[in-house]
Amino acid sequence: MLGWKLFLRAVMLIIDNLGDALRLSAVPYLLVVAVTVWLSVSYPEWIGATGFDPDNMPPAGFLGGQMLVLLANMTATIWIAVNWHRYVLLSETFDGWMPAFRGPEMLGYLGRSLLVGVIMLLGIFLTSLVINLVVGMLAPPLAGMLAGTGGLFIGMILFYRLALVLPAGAIGQPITLSQSLEVTRNHVGTVLVLAILTVGFTLMLQLPALIDGGGADATADAGPGIITVIYQLVIGWIGLILGVGTLTALYGHLVEGRPVD
Repeated sequence: MLGWKLFLRAVMLIIDNLGDALRLSAVPYLLVVAVTVWLSVSYPEWIGATGFDPDNMPPAGFLGGQMLVLLANMTATIWIAVNWHRYVLLSETFDGWMPAFRGPEMLGYLGRSLLVGVIMLLGIFLTSLVINLVVGMLAPPLAGMLAGTGGLFIGMILFYRLALVLPAGAIGQPITLSQSLEVTRNHVGTVLVLAILTVGFTLMLQLPALIDGGGADATADAGPGIITVIYQLVIGWIGLILGVGTLTALYGHLVEGRPVD
């Protein structure tokens, strides 16, 4: 029940402050949109490719563009996350459409994110390995599916249990990973529900693009069309602000004792 309430709290914070959420995220996310659309228009035949033939490798410009998109996404995500955490938890506002570029906080956020990510991936790997070994001996056909599902659940739990260090650092009140684990020690079910709701909602929004495949404007030889790319970018913004919002709500309730009703 608490996980559901925290999810609703995150959603309502976005809805009630939609104007500020848009102003806070517009410039950073437009950088992602610009780079992604440029790459899609410049190399439409390579967008969506899942494997490369050694005899037919993509041009260097496409690979460089992918790196640029990755860098833009990473920068925008951290830029938006730090400012949203501070907006909600510190009531910090700003004028205009350019959110503060807080270099030290953003670098700290990046470092903590990488650390949490490494631990999460390690947990996923070990869980999948154990399930594969055990189930593989008893029911081999189920091993792969159960290993993937179990690893995903463990990964989501680890992320939300450790990730309180992110909003804490963003608002200048850092905590350690062990402190984050302690705060969430009795809330494993809560963080799992919160993670499932967040991921599930985002995937639900992505269903039209997944069902449509390449998109109505795609060709047989090209990847997803520009309309599909833009739709995915919109869904990406919703997923980003919702993910940051749920983490903010979790920190606000468990660490600061804020109500969720």
